[in-house]
Amino acid sequence: MFRCCTILAGFVFAFAALNENETAQAQSIQVRFSPISKNSSVKPLELVYFIRTDKITSTARSDTLTKEAKRYGDILDTNQCIRKQGPATEQDCVGFITERLFWGGNLSSRNRVAELRGPGANDFYLKFMPRFCEKINGESARKKGDIVACIQHYPNGTQKCMHVAIVTDNGKILTKDGDESVFLVTGGNKSLNVPFKDHSFEYWRLKEKLRAEMLYDFSFGKKKEENTISFLIGWEPVDSKTIQGRFYLPKEFVQALGKNANLDVLSFIAKQKNDTFVVNDNHFTEQIQQVADALNKATNKNKKSKDKVVIDHVSFTLRGSRIKWNIEGVSKTTTTTFKDGQKEVRSSKNPFSAVATPHEK
Repeated sequence: MFRCCTILAGFVFAFAALNENETAQAQSIQVRFSPISKNSSVKPLELVYFIRTDKITSTARSDTLTKEAKRYGDILDTNQCIRKQGPATEQDCVGFITERLFWGGNLSSRNRVAELRGPGANDFYLKFMPRFCEKINGESARKKGDIVACIQHYPNGTQKCMHVAIVTDNGKILTKDGDESVFLVTGGNKSLNVPFKDHSFEYWRLKEKLRAEMLYDFSFGKKKEENTISFLIGWEPVDSKTIQGRFYLPKEFVQALGKNANLDVLSFIAKQKNDTFVVNDNHFTEQIQQVADALNKATNKNKKSKDKVVIDHVSFTLRGSRIKWNIEGVSKTTTTTFKDGQKEVRSSKNPFSAVATPHEK
């Protein structure tokens, strides 16, 4: 029981700001989409996204701006097409709308942890749209939050989604094509026909509220020779300063919980402080205690035992990058044992370390 509590007290969430000297990476990561409602009949979906941490060079930026000027022409001098952000490599169109829909996307505040590249517009269109969205009839019916799909039709009767974008205020559309700029366009006519000439446009709307979680594998243990315990964690950037996270307990824990299996997911909040992120969440500590108590009750063969562990508090800091997070923290516990009628109470501070890396199938 004490070992379980020590492991539970070491639950932490890995998140930190990206440093400026990263080299180019294309690390894959799973993103899980699931209905928030527990009564939903729709099954979760996991798609492969990519973490690309290099930044666009000044030469590439200049070339892209020149290309965009030729592509859009005079329309860039009107209110039909306004550049909201310059060229950037971290996101493509799928990653951009994922951030805007689910991760507190804000054009005035960069949140690099939320900047992923998607699996491709057509893959997203075929897998995500039919499961979670309904098609809207007519451009005039579109509203903020709807997804725009740009469809290329071929002579043999087939079609392919070439690009996705998102409807924002007053029916205008935010669009980012590959490594290029983010544009706010009026929709229809020239503003969309310039980059997507001869495409047809479909509008799709979410049928219910969804949760979108980046998935990481969390390993608890300081040294390679130690027996490490792995957990699946997911998190959603609320904004550039706050993360909502979830720990998924391993199957062996859930099985041991028995009738308390509803405690299989623990939620937490991480807040940015200077160059680190801090978890100092009392509710998270309370959840860990609930799981520890349930495990003790379910697995303790000595039903008369009064021994117990109280997890007083768990706190930790997080540093690293999106492809690897290093965590250092301390859990404070109070252990009460009874031996030969004598009660012994011990308070302890238990330092822990952990690493989290992108979850891959």
